[in-house]
Amino acid sequence: MQDLAIVILAAGAGARMRGADKLLVMVDGVAQMRRLTLAALMTGQPVIVVVTAAHEMRRAAVQDLPVLVVDVATAPAGMSASLCAGAAACAPGQAVIVVPGDMPDLDARDLWSMVLAHRATPQAILRGADQGRAGHPVVFPPDLVPALQNLSGDLGARDLIADHPARLRLVDLPPGHATLDLDTPEDWAAWRDARPPAGPLKGPQTDTEHPSMRDALDAAALAPDQVVLAVITGVVGASYRKPGAMMALFGDGRTAGSLTNGCIEGDLGLHAASALQTGIPVTLRYGAGSPFFDIRLPCGGGLDIALVPRPDAEVLAQVRAARAARSFFALRIDPAGGLHLQDAQATGWQGADFVIDARPPVRFAIFGDGPEAVVFTRAVQACGFAHCLVTSARDTFDAAQGKGVEVRYQPRLATPDTAEFDARTAVVTFFHDHGQERAILQAALNSPAFYVGAQGSRRV
Repeated sequence: MQDLAIVILAAGAGARMRGADKLLVMVDGVAQMRRLTLAALMTGQPVIVVVTAAHEMRRAAVQDLPVLVVDVATAPAGMSASLCAGAAACAPGQAVIVVPGDMPDLDARDLWSMVLAHRATPQAILRGADQGRAGHPVVFPPDLVPALQNLSGDLGARDLIADHPARLRLVDLPPGHATLDLDTPEDWAAWRDARPPAGPLKGPQTDTEHPSMRDALDAAALAPDQVVLAVITGVVGASYRKPGAMMALFGDGRTAGSLTNGCIEGDLGLHAASALQTGIPVTLRYGAGSPFFDIRLPCGGGLDIALVPRPDAEVLAQVRAARAARSFFALRIDPAGGLHLQDAQATGWQGADFVIDARPPVRFAIFGDGPEAVVFTRAVQACGFAHCLVTSARDTFDAAQGKGVEVRYQPRLATPDTAEFDARTAVVTFFHDHGQERAILQAALNSPAFYVGAQGSRRV
């Protein structure tokens, strides 16, 4: 239902920035103008961006997005020229949401609040407000849109609003969202300093969630209708992660896994939110060869990323079962975003499908007493590997305790169950009394374990 259009005003000169461009300032890793445009697209309404021909970088910031970019040649004549151009580009009968491009706290939820308020009171003039103080965005009902096309001067639509006081309604938004705009470098610096630290997507930290939130596929299986899987399908040059790496991005802001060290996650989250709304898979390129001029990868390489909204719940359940059994398999993604399990094979493209090698993760079976066993276990845990330390010493058991560390206390070590040692298991022993480890090492050597190691002297 596209009963209104969102017009983003991005033609202002911003003279007080002393040579910088406030609409290209980076916010959460994305240029402010692009961030706001993506937020507008998340509402599902048509978006019109008003720029001038002189602002080539602003146009470039949104050129890859499904928006209508309108050039206004008379922007120096005042804000009214931008309003006229934006209103003229709207379809007949549409209401208009007017959004200044320099409001860094305004987000998709705020714009959606304005959309809902308009649908509840379609004849009202709506203004975003901060505790009763009027601000932006402003919604003009369809019958007033023609008047927007005849404005003049730099007062914008103030007189038009003043002419219809009985139709004005305020829509309260979170503190600062409706009233904060930043006009100078000092304003931006102060805003950054006062802003609470946050990741690219705001939401609960992953360590407060289910343990599987650290893994993208396990996390996605918990709420498949609310998640987008982001998958690296191609790498140019150096990269923090390899093809096949996955990240889960939820509609409420939670994430699981990572694709970079924070270079793209902000922009990726915005695209994921849009894909979740449309249900349509998206392919993105970041870094070398990317249309996103304002997002650069420090390594100088490039990443191709596929976004798969609402992955098949049944297939994800099969994935979890296969992983629990530590089976070797592959996950294939077709161009429509469909998921399929198949026999194990290497990660890469097969025609139009992308295949991910889903072999079981490496795990460590650690046996030992003393500080060496504790230090090694903690190093393995810090690297993110599955593990278990089995010790016969109470002081070793106590010393190894910690967040995320799996440790068992067995006063009398017995021969281990080799069923736990598969082809992706490393067995390591740390004993000063080597008599304790002979049965363990013998069992490990007769198992499929890919690595068996023991602490000891190099002397025979």
